[in-house]
Amino acid sequence: MVHESLKVPIFAFVDCNAFGIEIFKSYKFGSGLQLMSRNLVVPSIELIGLFYSDLVERGMEDDMTPLKKIDYNKTVSLLEEPLIPLEPHISKSLKSILENKRKADVELLSHKKGCFYWVNYLLEKLRFHLKEMKNKKCEVHTRKKICGAKKHTKKFSARKRRKSCFLFVMRKMFCYVR
Repeated sequence: MVHESLKVPIFAFVDCNAFGIEIFKSYKFGSGLQLMSRNLVVPSIELIGLFYSDLVERGMEDDMTPLKKIDYNKTVSLLEEPLIPLEPHISKSLKSILENKRKADVELLSHKKGCFYWVNYLLEKLRFHLKEMKNKKCEVHTRKKICGAKKHTKKFSARKRRKSCFLFVMRKMFCYVR
């Protein structure tokens, strides 16, 4: 897979509804068609949004759309699946969607707050997750007691990987905005 050979992190940015979570779940855990999708599974993929809590933080709760019956049923069925509890932030977001009976598409960020608001949101999320990844890598280096020279080499390569991931995402965002 490309992400393995290039050693870049993969992030998912999906709608704040059950169908968006299902898309993420298909990439992370695979779909029902295991024989066809085995090579498409990306176990290291990280979900960076769109979360219900993020929309509430930004005062956009009233801008979300009401759940339809199909959305409600899909959300309930996702919460009953055995893989969802493995991702606590996802089950929390799904429960919030059910409790408040509201959902949102990623387009809400640009429609309500302006064209580049979602770009800033995405950059904020990427910075947070890349910092988390860096902290995890530093903990691993400390535990393994790697010598100083190797530690710096590892940090540089991790920095280089983050930079390439960031540049790829930026290219994609500007292509989308045009």
